[in-house]
Amino acid sequence: MVVVTDTGNIGELEAGIVCREFYDETVSTNDGSTRSTLDAVEYESWQPLQCMEGEYPVTLTIPAHAPYSYAGDCLSFRWEIVARGRKKLALDAQASQEVWVRP
Repeated sequence: MVVVTDTGNIGELEAGIVCREFYDETVSTNDGSTRSTLDAVEYESWQPLQCMEGEYPVTLTIPAHAPYSYAGDCLSFRWEIVARGRKKLALDAQASQEVWVRP
């Protein structure tokens, strides 16, 4: 259930489930090598929210083929439930909560 306390100028509301992949990349140079962590969206699914009596009920499904949560040294997968208000020509208002997806 998504509860919005201030709907002023929030725009279109939507909720989603997002999996981000974090992975290390090593770059070799003349001075040695550097390791940095990059990230990419592995999976995301969004749906518009409709108000019902002041609340926004939502059901989000994680597909069976999607990766499970994993926190490794070189590779990780992090899942979040996200609610956002989409605004034209402005930054989206957003709130998220990490969830742990088991295999």
